[in-house]
Amino acid sequence: MPLAAAKGGCVKKTFLAALLVVAALMCPSHGAANAGWAATHGTVKQDAWSRIALRAGDLTLEDVKFEFPKKVGPVKHKVRTSHVARFTVKNASDKWLRASIAVALFDGDGRLVGVASGGNRFGVVRAGKTTDYTLFFHYVQEHISSASTYHVVLEVDDHK
Repeated sequence: MPLAAAKGGCVKKTFLAALLVVAALMCPSHGAANAGWAATHGTVKQDAWSRIALRAGDLTLEDVKFEFPKKVGPVKHKVRTSHVARFTVKNASDKWLRASIAVALFDGDGRLVGVASGGNRFGVVRAGKTTDYTLFFHYVQEHISSASTYHVVLEVDDHK
């Protein structure tokens, strides 16, 4: 289906978001001693933790969990509120580090069905600590439960 025919322009928004994430991640970090990035791909396992062990500089994305609830509703009714990717991130250095994560989901035919990206809670991952990140898949959600593979990128930079 052409982008112009997409319902509500969601495909256009997802394509543009993915393009911006890729462009941002292709820009090199300047002058940072612990700067780096790494990328990998894998199979989506819904509602189960999967080992990634993706390392960039002194940061490691250890695990990922994809959650695509069948019903989305308000927290007060104990219903999950969104489609998310949860990551465990470990800082093996003696410095505070900034992290950025981007993830793209594809169905069995290789079609893009979701994109999420984000950075640190409160700006940094503290030295020697492990923390959890949650990235939300906003806007394009109609086919997200058909995701079968993912591509993830981790970018790290010194905290200044």
